[in-house]
Amino acid sequence: MKVTVPIVTSCVFTVLLGTAAWGQNTGPVGSPSTGRNATNDPGSMKAEQETFVKTMLMKNLAEAELGKLAASRAASPEIKSYAQMMVTDHTKANEELRPIARALGIQEPTQVDDKHRKESDRLSRLQGAEFDREYAKLMADAHREALRDARAMAAAPMTLAPSPVARDNGNGSSGTSGAVGTSGSAKDAPPAATLTTQKSAVEYAAKTSQIIQRHLDEAERLEKAIGK
Repeated sequence: MKVTVPIVTSCVFTVLLGTAAWGQNTGPVGSPSTGRNATNDPGSMKAEQETFVKTMLMKNLAEAELGKLAASRAASPEIKSYAQMMVTDHTKANEELRPIARALGIQEPTQVDDKHRKESDRLSRLQGAEFDREYAKLMADAHREALRDARAMAAAPMTLAPSPVARDNGNGSSGTSGAVGTSGSAKDAPPAATLTTQKSAVEYAAKTSQIIQRHLDEAERLEKAIGK
């Protein structure tokens, strides 16, 4: 009797900008939330990790800087308290992200980019309740965007090979399997994005997603309360 064996096809996971909770992708092409290359090739995944890490480094720096401004300028005690939380949490977030950035060869920014500088300049011209309303709205919008990016990275599948292990090349010297200058060619060099760096980026994204969600919830609460 002929037995038919079902074939189980492997699924290729595509990370879309929005998960089911956040809808369709509306972010710019090239952002961490753009979506994963269907091939899941190492080069694409390294670029995705780099984009995510660079984006989060800048966001954390900007939130901490805006928090300092709001802590000294806000009229509402609740806004001041929230702003101080932004300084503390986002400073810590960049401290935790720093080793991952180093592993990817990314330099941590020391000043905010033009986009965040303009936001800071705009807020610095406001006072009292108007400042509080605009700051709360900006925090809600910024954390929605950050949450989409973090959730997209947290959902990344683990498809890369582990870091290559040094081995004896047969001539008394040790080298990395497939590395240039050993037994392999340039095209056989190990991927720059290893399973270790990817795992670190994914774990960071998962952890920070929970913190961002709390920040977002509080920002939305403040936005509604101040708007009344």
